[in-house]
Amino acid sequence: MTANASFLTSPLSGPEDACPSQGATPLKITVAPNGARRGHEDHPHLPVTIDEIARDARLCQDAGADEIHLHVRDAEGQHSLDPGLYRTAIAAIEETAPELAIQITTEAAGRFDVAAHDSGYDRSRRTV
Repeated sequence: MTANASFLTSPLSGPEDACPSQGATPLKITVAPNGARRGHEDHPHLPVTIDEIARDARLCQDAGADEIHLHVRDAEGQHSLDPGLYRTAIAAIEETAPELAIQITTEAAGRFDVAAHDSGYDRSRRTV
């Protein structure tokens, strides 16, 4: 322990000295609460619906998260790239967790071919 304990006796004056690099980027915590492939059958508390995602976004914000990586699901609970679902989910998250940055996925998750994936992306760029 002695060889690794030098930080304990370091003459740091405060938190600003903890990272001596000038202009260091502060830590950012991003959460990805559901992913594209798992559902309630895998874990009953996995947030799949937009209401569940918005609720968990608030819990994550309250726990200190800065950003959420968002996956949405269609009516059957399957991964979706539908821009309308993303608009609805983004609005719900902005209401429940207004301090959380939102990053939407572009993952095809093995469900979409390149043309379908690109079409959803192009539509979302025009409408989100």
